[in-house]
Amino acid sequence: MAKTGIIPNQTVEDIRARADIAQIVGESVSLKRIGSRLVGLCPFHKDSKPSFYVQPDRGAFKCFGCGVGGDVFRFVMETQRLTFPDAVRYLAERYGIEIPEATGPARPKGFRDRLFAANDAGLSFFREMLAHPEIGQPARDYLRQRGTPKAMIDAFELGFAPESWDKLANALVKRGVALADAAAVGLIAAREKGDGYYDRFRNRLMFPVRNATGKVCAFSGRLLAGDGPKYVNSPESEIYSKSRTFFALHLAKDAIHKRDVALVCEGNFDVLTLHQHGLTNAVAALGTAFTETHAALLEQHTKNVVFLFDGDEAGQKATAKMLEFYLHRDYLPKAAALPSNEDPDSFLKTHGPEEVEKLAAAAPSLLDFVVDRLFAQEAAGEEGRARAIDAACALAARMTSPIRRGLLAKSLAARTGLAEETVLQQIDRGHRGSRAPRVAPVAQKAERLLPPAARDVLAILLHYPGVKRGLDMDAVLLALPDGPYRLLAERIAAAPAERQTIAAETLIQPDDDPALQDLAGEMLFSTPPCEPKAAAKMLAETVKDLDRRKLQAEFESVKTEMDAAVARGDEGRADELRIRLFALRKELKEIRL
Repeated sequence: MAKTGIIPNQTVEDIRARADIAQIVGESVSLKRIGSRLVGLCPFHKDSKPSFYVQPDRGAFKCFGCGVGGDVFRFVMETQRLTFPDAVRYLAERYGIEIPEATGPARPKGFRDRLFAANDAGLSFFREMLAHPEIGQPARDYLRQRGTPKAMIDAFELGFAPESWDKLANALVKRGVALADAAAVGLIAAREKGDGYYDRFRNRLMFPVRNATGKVCAFSGRLLAGDGPKYVNSPESEIYSKSRTFFALHLAKDAIHKRDVALVCEGNFDVLTLHQHGLTNAVAALGTAFTETHAALLEQHTKNVVFLFDGDEAGQKATAKMLEFYLHRDYLPKAAALPSNEDPDSFLKTHGPEEVEKLAAAAPSLLDFVVDRLFAQEAAGEEGRARAIDAACALAARMTSPIRRGLLAKSLAARTGLAEETVLQQIDRGHRGSRAPRVAPVAQKAERLLPPAARDVLAILLHYPGVKRGLDMDAVLLALPDGPYRLLAERIAAAPAERQTIAAETLIQPDDDPALQDLAGEMLFSTPPCEPKAAAKMLAETVKDLDRRKLQAEFESVKTEMDAAVARGDEGRADELRIRLFALRKELKEIRL
């Protein structure tokens, strides 16, 4: 089974403490020291004047040009295009820190490293077998027939698993790999009868599969001759989860980021051939098992996705299934329709990369692709058209975006001659009963929504944490508007009273959204708003100012409501509001004293 455990918080903090943010950032950004800070050109936008700062003592970075900021994990996530857990593991491996899982059975120290080592040994064996003058000849002949050049063989690290039941197992023993470790990653399997193991992959062209950090986590084997499934993939293991892995993503992620589009194919050779012809932003889901997790993982790299599956009915059906994972998202991928007798590999070899790029650029949205199929599959006549419209409206009803629902309604109305209002009514009827998950709204820049006083409160607590002693922190927190500033203030308030410096580990947590991390990064680079001896007084005055603002806003709201009650002759409600106004006026007067 794939690993599902959670990385313990203490381990995350240990890694954060060990990771040198100046060193990590300095590997991709040329930094110059200015006082206690380091400055350089931002790697996240076109920067002509240095606007990117690193503050090693607080473990934070911030670009004052594009606004991106955070801790060492955020930097690795953004530059390496990794999820948070993968960024943690990347740094853990970098600094030699073992990650115990918070759930699941305990594993011996170094267990994951041993599994990766077993796969490395397997890759070395497969590569040697492909190069062997006699043993590797069938695989080399096959590659030659497909027109696969040596450059691609080396780039994709192709190998060969010979027709043998124990050649790999014996080689692994000689290389010092425990057979139990090799079995744990699926290189070999235990015999059903008797002791010992047998090679899982036989007479197959071998594709290594690397994870987000570049380590070999699995293999995919293509049968060259004989009976058996066309492809056999490694089973899920402690280091491999099929739903979290794309074939060739480690090779494609830079091109995906640069071009801001990903081509998703079905087969390993489709990907290899696309890369061979310069379309290096191509990936594939192993075993064509594209999942919700794949969609989320790809979103870490780009929202511009083009599915380029086989042109036969099976391929088109598989493409249509992808819509399930995007109905609740705020964007839609495209679906490029290949001729019925073509796959990406054959189409590319016949027509060239320019035609593939044209096909991808002109591809309809995945939703339009599916709707076209619905109408094409139904019989001609009013009954068939009605069934197609019902099915299309049912799909639209599950979409979270009202704009996309409206656009599809407009398209269906134009296509069928029905009134747009009629189509919308059908969609809305289904949407009210649907259970489509909500999409979290796009986070706004938090700092634009709050008064300067809120920023001052947070800055005082950040630079002078000792000011908390003797203060009613509940009153301070309640004075802040509910949202990111209060959340960050709560984290400072929860820090030990003796802590003299508030750094990234206090302000930034793993599940923070990017806007909150940007704000935390900015606050970590803020300058103290006053001298230390004036901090307590300034904090008290700022909290009083925030309280006054809140009371004034409530006073104006109540007065507006009271005037409306008087205008409509509701004297009972007006009297209630007059009493509240009197109390608010009294509170405001006391604050001003």
